Amino acid sequence: MEEELKRLQRENQELREQMEELLGLREQNQRLREQMEELLGLREQNQRLQEQVKELLGLREQTQRLQEQLDGALQQIEELKKKAKEPPAFVKANVKKTQQNKPRKKRKPEHNKARK
Repeated sequence: MEEELKRLQRENQELREQMEELLGLREQNQRLREQMEELLGLREQNQRLQEQVKELLGLREQTQRLQEQLDGALQQIEELKKKAKEPPAFVKANVKKTQQNKPRKKRKPEHNKARK
């Protein structure tokens, strides 16, 4: 009977140790689940960030193309400004009128008898 008691005590001790080990595994399992959820969230966030990076790269390329077009346009404007200083050959120079306020010259009376 005493041996039976010792055996049962040993089994009880082993079961307690196994129970503690199971509790530790349960806690570890819970931590792993939390880490897995966090990992899934990070993967989703990573995917969104990768999409944003692709979009930004596209915008950067577009910005560079527009900057090149702007530089070309500015260069053309500068060239046109340089050429615009010389007036074309068919344009007359601005001359001030000297006879602005003189009264109109009347015909001589001998030339004014056409209709009578």
